[in-house]
Amino acid sequence: MTDHPPQVRWHELRPLGASLFRCDVPRCRGQADTIHLLPWCGAECEQALFACPRHDPGGYWFPVRDWLRHRRRWQRHLAEKIDPARCDLDHPGGLYVLYDREHALTYVAVEQPSEPPPARDLEHHRRDAGRDPAGRRTR
Repeated sequence: MTDHPPQVRWHELRPLGASLFRCDVPRCRGQADTIHLLPWCGAECEQALFACPRHDPGGYWFPVRDWLRHRRRWQRHLAEKIDPARCDLDHPGGLYVLYDREHALTYVAVEQPSEPPPARDLEHHRRDAGRDPAGRRTR
């Protein structure tokens, strides 16, 4: 046994909302209103960027507001654009690249945990559990 307690890495699960999406342009960090999958949303997608109204990185884009309001429809739409035969761990496709960015927004390392958010704020996580990227039940 050691004299030191085990190191705990605390994380907070933040509710996914428009306020979490900030422009990726260095020194801007304005409120993002669009999501951009670059260079395209298929298997060749390398990154998901967020942009404010002043900046446009190009690629396949759609409004943050639509992604949040019509999530299931966008998940299906983006999943249809991914050719599974062209995907692998290094090139998972735009939907998965976006999920990874989203995870970084909502699952954040913190020094000291705060009070947990109300259960209703985590509804989108429960709603998405047990579904594939196209929104079909997996359980």
